[in-house]
Amino acid sequence: MAVIGPLAKTGEISQSLNLWLAAFPIGFLFGYSLQRAGLTDSRKIAAVFYLKDVDVPVLMFTAIVVAALGLWGLSLLEVLDIGHVYFVPTYLAPMAVGGLIFGVGMVMGGYCPGTSFAALVIGKLDALVFALGFLAGTLLFGDLFPIWKGFYESESFGVLRLDQVLGIGLGPTLLLVVLVAVGGSIGLRRLQRYFWHNVDGTVPRGIRVLVGLAILIAAVLAFFPNRSFFAITETAGSMGGWDCGWEDPCESVMVDPLKAGRLAYDYQDRLRCFDLRDPSQYQGSHLQGAVLATPAELETMALDPSTLVILYGRQGDPQVRKAVGTLRQRGLRAFAVEGGFEALEPYYVDPLSSRLEATLSADQLSELEAYRAVCSPRQEPQEGAASR
Repeated sequence: MAVIGPLAKTGEISQSLNLWLAAFPIGFLFGYSLQRAGLTDSRKIAAVFYLKDVDVPVLMFTAIVVAALGLWGLSLLEVLDIGHVYFVPTYLAPMAVGGLIFGVGMVMGGYCPGTSFAALVIGKLDALVFALGFLAGTLLFGDLFPIWKGFYESESFGVLRLDQVLGIGLGPTLLLVVLVAVGGSIGLRRLQRYFWHNVDGTVPRGIRVLVGLAILIAAVLAFFPNRSFFAITETAGSMGGWDCGWEDPCESVMVDPLKAGRLAYDYQDRLRCFDLRDPSQYQGSHLQGAVLATPAELETMALDPSTLVILYGRQGDPQVRKAVGTLRQRGLRAFAVEGGFEALEPYYVDPLSSRLEATLSADQLSELEAYRAVCSPRQEPQEGAASR
């Protein structure tokens, strides 16, 4: 997928709730949709490459248009925080080679990984063979990764968006994507009819209405955006991604105390830590190196693009997550501590209790000792980012 914005990773819902109320129902509906669309039939997928049945790419074009319009519309309405959406970095040559291998595999097997498992659930034996081959290939790739690691990480362009390549802005790019999807679908249908004469050239009125509506919505979003459009598109960086010189050390913008310590230890040469609590709480106790700041101060603060930022506040303070989103919209690597200072206190401020020690493994205790050297508070509180 091009973008990923999981609610569990942003702290909106818990991992267990994500599993039971999101992963299972959504996975079931996704598999059911694949089956209803005929994508659990290997012959239908393979027929695409002979232009005998182009339902699959037309379906994918439809999904792209719906997802693009929905994502962009929700962001304009400020329902979706773009700062929490992860964008996959671009590795040009490795992705091109991987796409070629992937395509050859689909021609030969008639499945992709997702459709193979959906077909396996309904009892198709050819899908079982394909799934086993897919798993074996995954294991082989992992075991021999050092051999092709150099190529795998080559030609890294970081987060590379189409609007950046074209230089026309996100709104016009959205309209262009919709037009290409519509044109591609029409062109594929005509090629299928030309070569195989197995489809009717008449387009149902409902389809024509939906296509026209999609183009109209894309045009409106492209040329008549509201104020939040500019707030999103004029930010520096890559809207949740970052430059190719760094890897995201954690999957989530919310990190637990041990991950926060690891970040502080690993990136202490370019780390900025901010305490978003009240001045009185900060004066009472804070992490070593943490600077007192407010979300408003962070918005205007000049931070080097290579900086890694850790934020913490009071437990459950929604301003912390909002501040992370603002910093990530600027292309910065920002993380918030889940549970706030109250979660950090037993690890880095108070003496390590026997009760906490019993919950940690030997490796974690060894790591925590190194982390505490970086995070434990100094005798005198630091001065804040601004005078109070």
